[in-house]
Amino acid sequence: MNKDDYQTSLRSMTFIFYRGQQEYQSYIDLQQFYRENKDIQIDFQYHSESLANQHQLTKRQQDRIITYIRKNGGVLQTPNLNYLYDFYTVETSRNFQIQLLSTLILKYVFEDSEVTKHADQVQGYYSILNDEINLKTLQLAEISTKIIIRDNQSFLYGDQYKLGNHYQGEFSSYALVVCRLDNEVNLALVQLREDGKLLPGVQEKWLGQSLQRYQNYLIKFDGLKVIKHKKVNIEDIELWMTYFKIQDAQLSLRELLKSCDLAQKYCSMRRQFKTQDNQQERPILTYQVTAERIINSLALGSLYYICAQDLKQEYLTDLINKKSRKSLNKIFADYFSTYVMQICIKNIEIVRETMGGFGFLRFSGLPTIQEKILWIAQQHQHKRDDQLKTYLGEILNFEKNKQFVAHYIGQFAIQDPKVMFDQLGPIDNQNVQNPFHIFGYHAAKIAERLQNKELQKHNYTAYQLGQLTFELYVSQKFFSIIAFRRYRTSNYILDRLLMIQNFQALSLMETNKEHLLIFRQQVRKVLEQLLPHLEITLDSFEFVHPAALVGQDDEVDFYKKLLDLSKQNLRNNQSDYVREPLRQFLNRPLL
Repeated sequence: MNKDDYQTSLRSMTFIFYRGQQEYQSYIDLQQFYRENKDIQIDFQYHSESLANQHQLTKRQQDRIITYIRKNGGVLQTPNLNYLYDFYTVETSRNFQIQLLSTLILKYVFEDSEVTKHADQVQGYYSILNDEINLKTLQLAEISTKIIIRDNQSFLYGDQYKLGNHYQGEFSSYALVVCRLDNEVNLALVQLREDGKLLPGVQEKWLGQSLQRYQNYLIKFDGLKVIKHKKVNIEDIELWMTYFKIQDAQLSLRELLKSCDLAQKYCSMRRQFKTQDNQQERPILTYQVTAERIINSLALGSLYYICAQDLKQEYLTDLINKKSRKSLNKIFADYFSTYVMQICIKNIEIVRETMGGFGFLRFSGLPTIQEKILWIAQQHQHKRDDQLKTYLGEILNFEKNKQFVAHYIGQFAIQDPKVMFDQLGPIDNQNVQNPFHIFGYHAAKIAERLQNKELQKHNYTAYQLGQLTFELYVSQKFFSIIAFRRYRTSNYILDRLLMIQNFQALSLMETNKEHLLIFRQQVRKVLEQLLPHLEITLDSFEFVHPAALVGQDDEVDFYKKLLDLSKQNLRNNQSDYVREPLRQFLNRPLL
């Protein structure tokens, strides 16, 4: 591929992954802002700093980003806030993600233009306090926080603690609280702090510092004055919380793709396995087990990332326009997001193994990625089984929800699989090379399983059935992109990413031994075809890797830098730096 073809393909792939010029440009703008502000960048020394110093950096980042938001016209006019995780600490990024969510709820649920403007310009930090927790059982509780009206003034009281996080405990000056007035659900706007001090009528409880620097925070009200309140449907709040969850799923996929980028650069540089005196060592990327792990994760991450982008935009549009199908959208988006976070955690660990011992060093960037995704995923796991049961109950009820099924996983799911197999014909060495044929065969296989009533009777197949529906969803979404050949310069790469993902799924479903052998042979060919284009695919995301030593052409220089960095950070092993987070974790207050 010559230089012009490379640049054309790179630009085409970039627009596909960012779903257009506007989204891509917003990411580039944020990247430029990051590069221009070196004093708030995370460097190699960051993880050697005390927790207090790390927190000071978070506060500096927060102040600078507020200026950036106001310059752009407000939170709602700064669409690239979701990309903050690429550059800044988890705490900083989460702060503004919650601020964005709160502002959207103020605008579309609370419907108060004056308060929305106040939040939009970050004149005060807003958060949403929804779930309640019973400290005795550590289980989520029914809403007990209530509004009591006395002398024409509303006050907030609660029996249970509201479930918050580090953001509410450290920065949030205002909160939107889901509560009750008589038997009706209300959304109350309250002020928690003034000049950084907690106002009377607010009780807070810290559950201590975790090893991942996430502070579990609870808050309860005992006569706090309510600024405004409004009767709402609890579903409206939950719908917006699901939008927040889709963003986290997209973030998880982005972290998976970043891990692929780091592994590809390291494994391209790292050479070993010299077998003869006259033979040169090969980059470990060229060995099948390494290439297969990275490319499989890349294919999965790419397909799901594009679908998550589309799902988020479609879901937001339906919310704003108050479409009638939004409840079914929520059921799909809830479990899709939960599933995505699970597979990302699994695949990041697979990718890390390709980097050997280096993948376990902080400098590789992989431990930071893994901590971040675990930190995010654990906040969405408490209703996982219920979400799966509800989701399958809707998606497998073809007769009742035909339109819903067709919208999300396509007409393939409700077609007769026997007819589909007859039209496709048997798999052979020729048609297995056609991405459209493999997609059709994959869709027929999934339809066959989804419509098998015997499979649906057994609980142990529930997770697999959910997985099959998402395989079909992402495949048909991706297929629709390449079917119209809108991105001609990238078709070669896109075709093979789709094939790899379909082959992965088929290898778990196929029972015909001849077909399995053909699939395995074709997988090797596709891996060899994709390997030279792996770099351009990952470069199209234009990732930045703060505080990570990225692989380079000069292996000797790379290991010299690694040695120098290790010497500079020896204080990581000093007792004070080891004891501080461990001491805070072990000294967490008893409930």
